[in-house]
Amino acid sequence: MSATVHKAFLDALRPMPRVLPSDWAAQYLVLPQSGNARPGKFTPTVPQKGMIDAVAEPGAKVVVYMLAAQVGKTSAIMSILGHAMAAAPCPILHVSPDSSAADSFVKDRLDPTIAATPALRSIVGAGVKGQDSKSAKTFAGGTFHTASSWKASDLAGRSVKLLLLDELSRFCPALPGEGDPVTVSMKRTTAWRDAVTVMASTPTFRQTCRINAWYERSDKRQFHVTCEHCQSSAPLAKERLNFEPGKPHTARLACLDCGVLTDEAARLRMLRKGEWRATATSEPGVIGFQASSLISEFETLESIARNVDAAKTPDQKRVLTNTTFGEAFESTSEIELAPGELQALAMPLQAPFPKEIDFFVAGVDVQTNRLEVSFCGVNKKTGEKWIVSHDVLAGDSSGPTVWADLDRALARTFRTEDGRELPISAALVDGGFNTGMVVSFVSSQRSKGRRVFVSKGVSGFHQAPIREGSKNRGATHRVMLIGIDGLKVNVQKGLTLPVGTPNAIHTADHMPSDFWAQLASERLDVAPNKRGFTQMQWIKDPGTRNEAFDTAVLCSAAALLVTRPASAVNAKKAPTITLAERVAKMQAAIHN
Repeated sequence: MSATVHKAFLDALRPMPRVLPSDWAAQYLVLPQSGNARPGKFTPTVPQKGMIDAVAEPGAKVVVYMLAAQVGKTSAIMSILGHAMAAAPCPILHVSPDSSAADSFVKDRLDPTIAATPALRSIVGAGVKGQDSKSAKTFAGGTFHTASSWKASDLAGRSVKLLLLDELSRFCPALPGEGDPVTVSMKRTTAWRDAVTVMASTPTFRQTCRINAWYERSDKRQFHVTCEHCQSSAPLAKERLNFEPGKPHTARLACLDCGVLTDEAARLRMLRKGEWRATATSEPGVIGFQASSLISEFETLESIARNVDAAKTPDQKRVLTNTTFGEAFESTSEIELAPGELQALAMPLQAPFPKEIDFFVAGVDVQTNRLEVSFCGVNKKTGEKWIVSHDVLAGDSSGPTVWADLDRALARTFRTEDGRELPISAALVDGGFNTGMVVSFVSSQRSKGRRVFVSKGVSGFHQAPIREGSKNRGATHRVMLIGIDGLKVNVQKGLTLPVGTPNAIHTADHMPSDFWAQLASERLDVAPNKRGFTQMQWIKDPGTRNEAFDTAVLCSAAALLVTRPASAVNAKKAPTITLAERVAKMQAAIHN
């Protein structure tokens, strides 16, 4: 055997040199054109290098990425995956939230990356028995499979050394008869002493978020940068974002030690010299990374500030917290209302009423044995409100007597300090109960020229505060759809604001004893939907009535009818339709 052949033989038997995943990615990985902001040869950023190479740290068992959107999570996973296929071949399992997401990962991410990267294209599916499908791929020394968190059969039956749990926060809540899909998946790694599980996701609600729970078990690494002015080192926390509200272009990065504000160019310079540092003692082998968009080279201080400025509703603030700052959202209500404190803020409100009031509105809640109605004065310019009365009209709401009482109540006027006598400018009556009587009553009020409307609450923080619903042919007026989730937030905030503040809501001190408890009867929290996932919902205290809160919300919506009139609403009686026909058509509109 010649020396050349002998050397080639020994070279073939020699183990491949150990290469860090980020070094392999920098040398070989090519990002495809589709789905990548920077296609072509991949150059990991400094933050990405630390995240990628954590899987190769001695003793690493679980690596957690709790990250904002667009900070390089997907590129980091593709680097780890490509390295495991080409430089450290082993059995790999990639778990997605569902089958559609699993297929999408292969079709939109993995397959284009393999096609664009010669080092992967030459080995995946190579050989007579090689496989290259959407759910399984083979390569020398290893295999790759995809799985859905909803399918126990996908998660069991194979042993893997590298487990990738992608978009963990969207995983199935629990597998029937199996339990937590994360636990089921991780059992696949027990045969490998050096197995690593990578968990990646933007977080969701703090109470139920899996990625947040695992990050809490980790060493909690934060990306530290050094101030160019005072040389102090600190994490890129959201508190360092400094800008004038409404002017995102003024955004700067603040040093919390010396107070100096630095611009976008300085942020990028500091990023390229920064490093990850552990901030806690973890469970053995659990490494965790948390980062906001401030570590991203794809975002700017101005774009981040613009996201902050645009977040107004609780849902928008949750998305901001999760996807821009990479933090779990604390879902409890922004305003903690205490009945005693609300009552302490109450003020004497008797005729003559404050001269700042421009008009009055009413909100009516319908119960089996009573109607409850709140009367509220409104300043047209500032939105400041005064709930001057809350009346309980006792009587069977399926009969005419209590509705006659409401008719008289809505006919009242309110005298102000400057001598004006103000009628009710608009009223909303909840049509969710005894709908036929509500529609009949509203129709009779409209025939008297009063701006009284049937209302129907619609959930979702994206809903408009008030808008017209559908109207069947021949109907004289429309159901008013009320975006109750957002309006409830506005009411709770308004109740805590001082006199003279725009959108403040004040209450009269002569209200029924349980009035303020009813105003504080609901809180914003998380609750499971039909599929078991959590979402923000208003949760009512089961031991407290909430009619006063509901009527306050209706008053706030009615005020918008005056300040922003609905042009399509017709208060005139149509001569070609009878009252009975109107009732039938309005009932159909409400339940559609």
